[in-house]
Amino acid sequence: MIPGTYKWAISVHAVNDTTNEIRWYLIEQDTKYWFGGVIAGPAVTHQLNAINFNVNTGDWTEVNVLATQVDYGAPITVPAAPFEAYYLDQWGRTTEGFGNAWPHGMLNDENTPVGNASIAGVQPMPAGTNGASLRGGFGQDVTIPSEEALVVWGQLEYVGGGMGSVYTPLRYALTYMDSLTLRYQYTDSAQWAHVRTGAAQNHHYGYEFTPRSGTGVQANGAGGSGSVWGVNNGNWASTFSNNGGIIGPVVNQAPRNAEISVGTYNWAISVQAINDTTNEVRWYLVKEDNSYWFGGTVMAPALTDKFNGIAFWFSGGEVTQFNVLDVQVDLTDPIEVPVAPFEAFYADAWGFSGGQIGGWSFEAGDVTGNAGMGGNAPNTGLAALRTGFDALTPLAGAGNALLVSGSIEFVGGGFEAANSFRFGIFHSDSAGSVITDATPDNGDSTRWSGTARAHSGYLFVPPSGNNPPATWAGSLSGTSGAVVNGTWYNTDGASNYVLGANLQQPSGAVPTAGTYNFKISIQPKASGTNDVRFIIEKEDKSYAFYGAFDDNHAPLVTNKFNSVAFALSAGNTTTALNVVDVYIDKGDPIDVPTSVQETHGEEIPTDYVLNQNYPNPFNPTTTIEFGLPKNGEVKLTVYDLSGRVVKNLTAGNFKAGYHKIEFNASNLGSGIYYYKLTSGDFVSVKKLMLLK
Repeated sequence: MIPGTYKWAISVHAVNDTTNEIRWYLIEQDTKYWFGGVIAGPAVTHQLNAINFNVNTGDWTEVNVLATQVDYGAPITVPAAPFEAYYLDQWGRTTEGFGNAWPHGMLNDENTPVGNASIAGVQPMPAGTNGASLRGGFGQDVTIPSEEALVVWGQLEYVGGGMGSVYTPLRYALTYMDSLTLRYQYTDSAQWAHVRTGAAQNHHYGYEFTPRSGTGVQANGAGGSGSVWGVNNGNWASTFSNNGGIIGPVVNQAPRNAEISVGTYNWAISVQAINDTTNEVRWYLVKEDNSYWFGGTVMAPALTDKFNGIAFWFSGGEVTQFNVLDVQVDLTDPIEVPVAPFEAFYADAWGFSGGQIGGWSFEAGDVTGNAGMGGNAPNTGLAALRTGFDALTPLAGAGNALLVSGSIEFVGGGFEAANSFRFGIFHSDSAGSVITDATPDNGDSTRWSGTARAHSGYLFVPPSGNNPPATWAGSLSGTSGAVVNGTWYNTDGASNYVLGANLQQPSGAVPTAGTYNFKISIQPKASGTNDVRFIIEKEDKSYAFYGAFDDNHAPLVTNKFNSVAFALSAGNTTTALNVVDVYIDKGDPIDVPTSVQETHGEEIPTDYVLNQNYPNPFNPTTTIEFGLPKNGEVKLTVYDLSGRVVKNLTAGNFKAGYHKIEFNASNLGSGIYYYKLTSGDFVSVKKLMLLK
């Protein structure tokens, strides 16, 4: 208490003959001091006739009581206690099984800066022990607010070595426990001890976080693998006996397979009460140089309404000292989780998908990014090859498109049969993991343990010769479209939809044996659509199939992707399909060639020209011709009556001269549409009519 004026009040309300409700507060006028609360107490009296004050020793020389009144009325409202951020000053290791490897490793003493703690020891950790740990106590119970969030943040540092790919290299938890006391503070044996019957670790409430390092196995426990766990009257450092189970999806570190290495990491956790049953939990752990990231946001069951400590546990690796620095707690806005960093990579998890082997064997690649499937004869049924990776979410803006590139080699034949080859990019949580199996009757059938169903994404079906396009849901024809929560290589799923019916170049080309380069890019736009682009082109330029579409379906099929897949059905002479250098990256959308054809020989118009489409009306294809008096950027776009873009037909640089492009509206409904040509300052709009 400091010199100054304090407001105070007391109210006593008879709840019944035996119980009174007592409310009180004593608050310094600038809220530098607060004392208050509400309790139900025994009715030791039914009447009152005085208020008394006792002043103990101190520096004051005078105490004044001002404007004291008594009245009947509603019970007082106790003002909320003020809160100021502060550094944690109670540190010790935890005991009883988890964190007993370095029993005399605490380095804190009276001179250690408040908010910091360190523990050190030998590696490898002594046999029979279970990791090292330390815990910071809040010194009070801090209630989770709803208007703000409870936020804990600071840094941690690995000294001496990193964690490589060890299993659960770090477990840390924000919890409440009502029965821990810190003993031997500021000694090498400082530790938290329980003051109740039963193990100290087994009565916590809160949330546990388990980042992954390198290629290590994700933390697993009751219910499977997880990254965030509930602790419900359980062990804060366990994924099996925390009693709270998994909260939210698995979150992999970024960049892909990044290791927790020597150095300093920024970390933070915020918890905000959404309602009586749900808390929003945000967290991040990010190395200072951004070479490691682990973070996210989950909606979690409200396992507690308060916290009083943050704890850290680690095991294995080469670390010989673990420091936590500048650890603070506050009530403020929820944290902002930094965007995960990204590093491009070659796809390394390959296998057959959905049990579709087609009589072939899996062929592991010599280097990362390569794989194949083949045999001594053409496949006898569908053969489907898939690669999977951590889910990636492309973003709007420059450099944020998701890019996939590589090559496909067809041996002994190509994909001459109608719609026999298809490839695409998808997301699924049901594909499982790669199972290595080199002993079945038909050879190596390394495969995905889950299903080819429950995939969502974009599928491309390159045409061959003059064969008709594939049939999609609703008997629509198309060569590209979306697979909605279905089998990724099937076009006719009930919820699938067509994006386009682009044909190959040159017209009627047959895709024979050889190597084909492919690219895919996906990027969301500010308008809420997905920009979808793809190319597959034979190295000798004898076959090409490509397209660029705005997917404006509501809702979009998916906003994240974790796999690329290739399938070849029977009917060809092909004896092997090899994929080479499959590379996952982010950047600008790929440049897609247009299917615009030059016309009128060498004739160049003197002015810009946009001709009426023909035929008009049409169903489902029509040709649009335009002329350019000089080389320049051209954009040709189709709109509906509301002005919404339904198709970007082409965008790019064109030579002076006449050009024509085929517009396929098989995925649009009957009606009037407009097409607009823009080139430099020239803009021209014309009407066209689709009649189905």
